[in-house]
Amino acid sequence: MRADGTLTVYATSDLHAHVQRPDGGIAAVAAHIRGAGSERSLWIDNGDTLSGSAVGAFLSGRAEDHPILPALEDAGLDVGVPGNHDFDHGAAVLARRASALRRAAYVCANVRTAAGETLFPPSTVLDRAGLRIGIIGAVTGHLQRLTRYDAVVDVTVADPLAAVTAEAERLRGDVDVLLLSYHGGFEADPVSGRPTQYDTGEDQAARLLASVPGLDGLIAGHQHRVAAGVAPGATGPVAYVQPGYAGERIGVLRFTVSDGAVVSRSAETVVPAAPADAVALTAEHAAARRWLDTASGLDEDAIHRIVGARTGASVTVLQLPGGSPTWAELSAALPPPYGVERYRMPRAELAAALARAPEGVSVRGLDPDPAGWPLHVDVVASAALRGGLLPEGRVQDARPYDWLDELVTTAG
Repeated sequence: MRADGTLTVYATSDLHAHVQRPDGGIAAVAAHIRGAGSERSLWIDNGDTLSGSAVGAFLSGRAEDHPILPALEDAGLDVGVPGNHDFDHGAAVLARRASALRRAAYVCANVRTAAGETLFPPSTVLDRAGLRIGIIGAVTGHLQRLTRYDAVVDVTVADPLAAVTAEAERLRGDVDVLLLSYHGGFEADPVSGRPTQYDTGEDQAARLLASVPGLDGLIAGHQHRVAAGVAPGATGPVAYVQPGYAGERIGVLRFTVSDGAVVSRSAETVVPAAPADAVALTAEHAAARRWLDTASGLDEDAIHRIVGARTGASVTVLQLPGGSPTWAELSAALPPPYGVERYRMPRAELAAALARAPEGVSVRGLDPDPAGWPLHVDVVASAALRGGLLPEGRVQDARPYDWLDELVTTAG
């Protein structure tokens, strides 16, 4: 006779180092899960955990002593999975940060070293009062397109479907419940299969849910969206959750197991209800708030150089505070999600716009005389200028990026 019983899985994703927020944060979700947990529950974090906030930028230079993963473990985390932004400071740095975990597992099946081995274990198996739970981790197959080249040059990213399928087939006979935690989003409605966006390969949660044999539950993320339900899988129904951004929601998967098989499942997302009591990161949160008000030491020329180098732009138009701005002022000048956007504009149109630029707008990479400019000019400009100084209809591209972290890292 194999195990019987119920299992509750709590899921977070895209916490982005937000410790305290009015609508969530690490402190709130940790308190909620700690209050709701039982001997047959577990907590999985689905990645993009270490950066994306003032706390993340403040801690960006740390490797071995980075406190966020150990703090989550102390708060009850059982399994972590890397997101694309967790690799932003390099695969080796992330591996050192994850090595600080003493009890919690850190898993990812589709990132491999030059030797062909997975950078992290592909999966882990946990026991909860006799129930055996297999958890497979995976990150979006577009990892190398979403972070710095030099951060992941020493690793390769395999197709998530192939890597996860192989691991699921290996585990299925040895576990009562099989879960996939995938740092990627849904490219289609998981129930109807109707596409919800272009299928570029960045988001493959619907394909994984429908194709991987033996899955009982799936955790998605990456898109900062909220979703929950039960959908048809390759070999049976699969419960799924996508718990939003920064701890605004917690995903909750529930399974009833009889004789080693899942006989019922459900999924929902909940708002953290418990008060955001103290966690180990409270001191870092307070220190980061103070740090934001310190001078960055970066002048206009340095900021233009950093933005140009990161985007590959030869012409930059930025709206910046004067002098040596504080980190808070820079964060406000290049705010999430985009900070800057890429334009292509006719020479005459750009010249007319820049002629009426208000104080605080600076330009690098253009001759003073527009006659020397190309007929059409490629420009990277502050997102704040769209719809005002620069026409919205000339935007060519805009990609989410953590500019505060980039400025801190480059400035050293």
